[in-house]
Amino acid sequence: MLMGVGFPRSCPFHGIRDELMTMRSLSSGPIVRVVIVDDEPVARQTIRLLLNEDPEALVVGECINGQSAVDCIRTESPNLIFLDVQMPGMNGFDVLKALGQEQLPAVILTTANDRYALKAFE
Repeated sequence: MLMGVGFPRSCPFHGIRDELMTMRSLSSGPIVRVVIVDDEPVARQTIRLLLNEDPEALVVGECINGQSAVDCIRTESPNLIFLDVQMPGMNGFDVLKALGQEQLPAVILTTANDRYALKAFE
């Protein structure tokens, strides 16, 4: 999983690969604790099935809405979140605001609607 991770220097996630590799050297078990947030069951299942193939990933939570995501992330302290941008009520961007910078792990924004893709880079 970590071998293909790479980000340009201008990206806020540049250097995450080195950080994750350091964490791996300190641990013999799964090193990436993951929370999946999506209101669509098929989307959550797809991400979970892909992550289950990686021995370095451990899914520690699945959430169907923004508020449960905030609660789960604060409780489970994941290293990585797969976060749906568009959900009823509290959307993915609201989740990020609620968490604040100090509690924010690495985030992969997901969406089935391309109109949200550009906002994800803001």
